[in-house]
Amino acid sequence: MASMREDSWSVCATVNERADVLEAFVAHYRAMGAAEIFLFFDQPDQELMQALARDEGVKCLASVELPAIDGKPAPHEDRQKNNFRHAMAHLSSANWVGHVDADELLFPIGEQASFAQFLAAVDSKFKSVKISPAEAVFGPSDNMDQAWGATYARLPIRQKQAEKPAQVRPMPNRGLFSRLVRRLRPGKVEQSKPKNPPTFPDRQVLIRDVYGPLARKFLQQGLAGHFSGKSFLRRGESFSDITLHRATPVNGEILNLEGERFAIVHYDAMSYDDWLRKWRRRAEKQVNMVMMSDRRVAMLDEFRMYDGNAERQRQLFEALNVLDRRQLDLLAGEGLAYAIKGAGSSTPKLEVLTPGEVPAGRGTGPSLEEFAKGSANRAWDKQYHRAVENADPEVIAAMRDGIAKSDFDQYRTAFARIGTDRFTDRRKLVEPSESTTIDNVIFIAGVHRSGTTLLESLIQARFDVRVLRAPVPENEGQFLQDVMRDEVAYGGPGMFAFFDQSRLSPVVDPALAAQARAQLLLQWDHWTLGDSATLLEKTPANIVRMPYLRSVFPGAKFIVLVRDPRAVVLSVKKWNPSPNELLFMNWCSAYAAALNDLDDDCLFVRYEDLCNDPERELERIGAFTSLGERSLPGMQQRRFEDVRNTNDSYIQSFGRLPSALKQRLVFRPWEIFGYDLEDAFEAPK
Repeated sequence: MASMREDSWSVCATVNERADVLEAFVAHYRAMGAAEIFLFFDQPDQELMQALARDEGVKCLASVELPAIDGKPAPHEDRQKNNFRHAMAHLSSANWVGHVDADELLFPIGEQASFAQFLAAVDSKFKSVKISPAEAVFGPSDNMDQAWGATYARLPIRQKQAEKPAQVRPMPNRGLFSRLVRRLRPGKVEQSKPKNPPTFPDRQVLIRDVYGPLARKFLQQGLAGHFSGKSFLRRGESFSDITLHRATPVNGEILNLEGERFAIVHYDAMSYDDWLRKWRRRAEKQVNMVMMSDRRVAMLDEFRMYDGNAERQRQLFEALNVLDRRQLDLLAGEGLAYAIKGAGSSTPKLEVLTPGEVPAGRGTGPSLEEFAKGSANRAWDKQYHRAVENADPEVIAAMRDGIAKSDFDQYRTAFARIGTDRFTDRRKLVEPSESTTIDNVIFIAGVHRSGTTLLESLIQARFDVRVLRAPVPENEGQFLQDVMRDEVAYGGPGMFAFFDQSRLSPVVDPALAAQARAQLLLQWDHWTLGDSATLLEKTPANIVRMPYLRSVFPGAKFIVLVRDPRAVVLSVKKWNPSPNELLFMNWCSAYAAALNDLDDDCLFVRYEDLCNDPERELERIGAFTSLGERSLPGMQQRRFEDVRNTNDSYIQSFGRLPSALKQRLVFRPWEIFGYDLEDAFEAPK
């Protein structure tokens, strides 16, 4: 049998990368069958260039120089395009030449013929083949700290257009020649598509459902990087324009492989450290904003705002570049997800992902149990307040008006119109342990984003306590039991304190209280880490449940964490997009309840004092709880190894609250805790 004909092809890239990245890039394209690989170095490294050029198919060159513009070097994009044209015109001997970046790898989709065989079969009328883009993302069991460690890829979420048959219209009158043709060939018509076909809002709905509020403002068509793909051009043909993502033939057509046969997988985040370095480099140098899209500029502003805040930056990275099973299933259901197979091997390919099918990763990342916690946290971001975000604007206006007038009844009535059935119950079904050795419980309380997770981590690292570790948001005990309703049904972060139902009435009957205590301890025991007789349970909503918890756990201790409300309000917006005054009033309502329920079993700790002097505050906590210190320090969560006060960036960007709020509030909890908020309110009119 005769072998299939092949067309030779080459790739070129303008690079400024580490040796290991370029070695992986070269190995991949050689495995795919590239006859030539042209690497143009922006900052030539002779030793590295010589090492890579030992492969005869690899040509390492310095970037083609371009004249400076107003004394500044030519933009990076111009150098890329010039290098591509130079390779096409003077260097390559292959039939086809493509331009890619060093973080972009070509993959076949499923079982395909080689790329060389595919190109040979392309009709001669096509002078350019446009390869559709995909973006590598991390998933379950992937190692986010390993370069090229992502084993999934997502496709751009294109706007769906209404399917209408082509319209038939008379040929337009375009002058004497057209009139003559119409006279000689009467009745001739031409086919055309509608000029402005109607569209459906599927894209934004899907982006919202998959990614939630934190990530979607930085994504375009569901991707963090570009969404235009890359082109391979027939060498020797003429093109009126060559850009980084497509080329216009002078005489010929473009073959657009939209989601077919092959894809260019863009590793916009090769690893967390690579992502961090890339954005820090952008933040530290003068970036040409004109060349950046609005979402990239917004992303750069976000990164600069939280530069130095490792926790926030890690959250941002995960929101943009890490998908859990739910997210992958949503994308797979729309045909927008691949599994990356054989990356780095001689047989790389993409497999279409189907809903419910999440193949195992490479095994170099965290365990499924460890990753499940991160997945749950990301899913939590997307579940909270979807109902509020999509509610009738009149309902939101009524809620806002109720808070402005301190009329909580009006607020609760308006909120009830949304329907709590539209909120997801985040509780996990728990099989109780047969027995438990927990004797005492210490509850951490506060409001969301006040630092309760930081406090729990510091206490657990120093003192002999047992803690909860489970695949639920921030290991909160409220999601690991069926005795109490979690706060999600009452609005969750930024809203739960408005509702009497979330406060829970004390249990008067001693027998019922003992039954609730036993059931909670048996359910929590199933997820505890450590063998101490004292359990440290952290749920922010405990701040409004102290009377109930006292009745169920006699002798329990409560550590209530307080943080500047301005920082809390802006920080909690990642989960709740409500107006600042709503979130501020929730803070006031929560701490008013805590001060009303105060007893000698409560200790208040200010977040600012904890960050300023952790040692002193932990000594206070140790004396209050009578906890014994560990003989060896416990394992500290990496994100809390450096305790830093991150209030400043929030406070500086906090807008003014209506003066009416302050005038109506006779009881002002922030003053009791020592916060000066004079500048947080508008001047009285």
